[in-house]
Amino acid sequence: MKSSNNLNFLDRIRRDLKVFVERGIITNIQEDSILEYYGVTKDILDKGNSYSRLIIILSTLGAALVGLGVVLLIAANWNTIPSIVKIIMSVLSVITSNIIGYWLTYKTIYKRIGSSIFFLAAFLFSGSVFLIGQMYHIRSDNFDILLWILLGVFPVAYIINSKALFRLSMAIVLFWPGWKLTTLITDDGPQFIFSFYVLFGAFIYLMGFLHSKTSNFKIFTNTLIFVGSAVILAVSYILTMDGIWNEWGTITNYLPNIIPIIFLTFTVLVIQSSKYYFNNFEFSPKLLFIESFVLLYLVLLSWFLFFTAKITDEYILFFILVVFNLIFLGLSLTITYIGITLKRYSLVNLGLFAAILFIFTKYFDLFIGMIDTGLFFAITGMLLLLGGVTFERVRRRLLDRFDLNEG
Repeated sequence: MKSSNNLNFLDRIRRDLKVFVERGIITNIQEDSILEYYGVTKDILDKGNSYSRLIIILSTLGAALVGLGVVLLIAANWNTIPSIVKIIMSVLSVITSNIIGYWLTYKTIYKRIGSSIFFLAAFLFSGSVFLIGQMYHIRSDNFDILLWILLGVFPVAYIINSKALFRLSMAIVLFWPGWKLTTLITDDGPQFIFSFYVLFGAFIYLMGFLHSKTSNFKIFTNTLIFVGSAVILAVSYILTMDGIWNEWGTITNYLPNIIPIIFLTFTVLVIQSSKYYFNNFEFSPKLLFIESFVLLYLVLLSWFLFFTAKITDEYILFFILVVFNLIFLGLSLTITYIGITLKRYSLVNLGLFAAILFIFTKYFDLFIGMIDTGLFFAITGMLLLLGGVTFERVRRRLLDRFDLNEG
């Protein structure tokens, strides 16, 4: 018992010190000194973090496999089980998993195992929703089921502060709105979905910074910022392809389609404006200006895409492609800069990866005619090796210069 109390004490010390550093109360050097006083050196922390990640990976994978096995076992005998028993089994499996997860997380030292059991409960809940849906003849490809899963999993992620459940919920959040909106749109062009996701990515990004100002949900900040930035870059990258602009249609039914665009535009502008008005966001004026400029561009881009029809003129198409290629490269570097300034390692990686992806895809587009020659593969291989070395050097230099934490 004494050992477990010591582990809990040291874990609490580490978490509190991390918060103090983020708030500027102490420096990184002071944090290391305090930890060293308690006998916790950097080597021990690195090993502890490695073991911690391994425990999370193994336990989450184990929970997913157990959940998959249970769902498949029940599904195989689904027709022979009475309806009332099906419902009772589904409900009890979810309740039991949550109780075990709660006990492990809050009553023992096995907090990470407990988080994985919560993940198992979410897995069982998702499977139960699909299986019970079959009882009422709801097709398995009816993606409205995802909304019911989201309503059951998302609140739990906030209640227990589970990153795994939150990321699972974010996957549904990204997929379901786009699918639902495309089913509601009949004959309109695909540009609406791009118009929506440009603003949706900006909205998720800003929600990350709102979460960073809370004490209970701060752990979701990195996920939201990363996902929002990734969505923005993904849409921007697609817009650099010439084929997509030839698929545009003409939006004829403006009223239902424009409602989510208006809502997201208003929300993005209000949240970003609040940073200036209330002055409660710890950004430098330079970063705040850059961020506001990018978000304003995304708002204008969304409306431009919404009202743009198919482009057939070669000169106009060429001009648009040049502009959007340059913009994508600029966005990649901007996200890298924001990651450096905010000391968010994941954003630095995302921005650099997007920039390198852009360079190599344009390289392949340029030399596609040489693809059947050995010279092409030799040059490409050397460039890949050189790019990998350069990328790692740049990444390491940025991490060392700005004291970024790879964790």
